[in-house]
Amino acid sequence: GEKQGFEDLDKLYLPAKHLLLNNKKLPSVVFQPIFTTRGCPHQCIYCTSHEIHGYKTRIFPLDKTIEEIKSLKQNFNVHHFFICDDTFGQHIKHTKELLNRIIDEKLNITWGCQTRGEKLNEELVFLMKKAGCTQVSIGVETGSPRIRTLIKKGNTVDDIINASNLLKKYKIELAAFFMFGLPGETINDIKMSLDLLHRIKPYTAHCNIATPDPGTALLKKYKEKGKYTEKIDWNVFFHQNPALFQLDNVDKQISAKVIDLLQRYFDFFNKKRQRMDLIKRFPLYIKIIIKERLYKNPKYLVNKLKDLL
Repeated sequence: GEKQGFEDLDKLYLPAKHLLLNNKKLPSVVFQPIFTTRGCPHQCIYCTSHEIHGYKTRIFPLDKTIEEIKSLKQNFNVHHFFICDDTFGQHIKHTKELLNRIIDEKLNITWGCQTRGEKLNEELVFLMKKAGCTQVSIGVETGSPRIRTLIKKGNTVDDIINASNLLKKYKIELAAFFMFGLPGETINDIKMSLDLLHRIKPYTAHCNIATPDPGTALLKKYKEKGKYTEKIDWNVFFHQNPALFQLDNVDKQISAKVIDLLQRYFDFFNKKRQRMDLIKRFPLYIKIIIKERLYKNPKYLVNKLKDLL
């Protein structure tokens, strides 16, 4: 039967982050993730969210969320958060109440979240910006309407474009997640995705590879076609593994060249933007390094700089 997530979130304690080893020496980025809801009702065939949290959206009590934010600020000097809800804004009444609490109580935080294109409208994005939102991640997946239907994405390319325009208007960064190697995808579909990438011009763009994880309809679809019927090595199943990319009715060597070019292109796209941003906002980056105690983890900073080179 359908997997159900933990129902009454009010019964859960706040995460005991003080039990982390050497917690006082850790950079604040370790403590940024929080949840305000669990569960996602959408039917995307590649997603494992329902295997973890179920399809039904359940809401953490507002007071508990505010308490968690205040506790992390006070005890771990966290001023930037990432809201890990599968779809921020899924329960719009709760979302607006949360944003108004952040504003009214003058929590003075910044934060990011992940959502779907159709969830964003002018009223909500205005409120998000006022409450400190600086970055939104959206699963764009594909620029092909045909593939969107096949993967049961449940929204349109226009939804993505409208969301992108709203975020630009309110100066909120968009992290756009694309997915390649979806069933039935052709070179023309890939071209449509790249056209969409250039139309929305996100702050960052991520090149993911369709991965048939356990419990997904995508894995079931592949098995029906005779793939992955033997014992599976799940260690190789991650969303950047080029070995998982295969276009239908296309030679494996050609498929390998296609995904290599895509990964290189997305890498170039991101590095170009990030270098420009580093130059443009260098004083801000120094401020963030100090404020978020990132200087306590020099290896992290060095790796970040290497990524730009």
